[in-house]
Amino acid sequence: MLVRRWLDDAGITDPVHRSGYLACVRHVHDREGFASRLLTLAIPSALRPHTYAVAAVLAIADDSFESGGFDAGGRAMDAWIETVNQAVAGTAEEPMPSAIGHTFRSRGISTGPLSDFAEATRRDVASTCFATHDELRSWTRAIGSAQMRMFWPLLRSADAPDRLADPLLDDLGTVWQLTDILRDLADDLDQGLLYLPVEDLDRFGVTAHDLWHRRWTPGVQALIAFEVESTRALLERVAADLPPLAKAETRYWIRAAIMCAALALTEVLERGPTVLTCPVTSLNGRRAQAVLPYLWHAPTDSRQNLRAGPDRPAGGPRSEGIPQARQPNATAIS
Repeated sequence: MLVRRWLDDAGITDPVHRSGYLACVRHVHDREGFASRLLTLAIPSALRPHTYAVAAVLAIADDSFESGGFDAGGRAMDAWIETVNQAVAGTAEEPMPSAIGHTFRSRGISTGPLSDFAEATRRDVASTCFATHDELRSWTRAIGSAQMRMFWPLLRSADAPDRLADPLLDDLGTVWQLTDILRDLADDLDQGLLYLPVEDLDRFGVTAHDLWHRRWTPGVQALIAFEVESTRALLERVAADLPPLAKAETRYWIRAAIMCAALALTEVLERGPTVLTCPVTSLNGRRAQAVLPYLWHAPTDSRQNLRAGPDRPAGGPRSEGIPQARQPNATAIS
């Protein structure tokens, strides 16, 4: 199995740790599917076990909270965070927590952002009503940045100054959360959730009633375009300034993730009225094809895991630019 090769490359020999890392990989794959498998190939194999350990920590924290409502879910999430803290302290006995503790200790990852993530997750369930765009950005920055700060020790260059990286990690975390809000707009509306701020709705003469009833009006179209373009502006800054702060061998993953977010935003805009009735998938064929050049030019071990033809793109990914949307479908939903 490829995971065992990754563990060998990472120098992880302890059988309990190896079993725990395998459990992390399986958990994340079961939850995230093809998207996580493809993007992870852009990371050097020796870092993949640690990447999956961090991803599993966040996934289990999120799932724990969602499984039991605000009170019971909050207790379940707190219990998981305590398990992680004990694992980092070296007292875990079960394989998965033991592997997680190994990653956090060996890679210098702090558990502080996990507590920030938990607090922001509680805010998500307590209320999804945001009055202003700044209020929404504050929440997306809190929950998204917390995740990025846990991954960043695996990606960063040793001499990358925090004063430069921190605001970019905030922006990238914000981009991911805002992109998810737009991708999942249809599903959220089905569940009675609306994350778009009242201030933005008012700006374009849109009411929550319009969105609940899936009314595609010129105002709704302008609202979606505004949200996409404001998120894209953050992404362009991240795309230009964050990769140089990462280790050379991890920049491919950052650029692939940025490209996926950019193409998701493009698809949201191109969807037109169907964005209100059908969510945008996390990684469709178009976005997978756009990511492949980053995998071809990632470290050799990444390329060996791809089943592809002999024609390898020359010279690396052709463009670092952010894809632009085609004209959206103007068909109205009645």
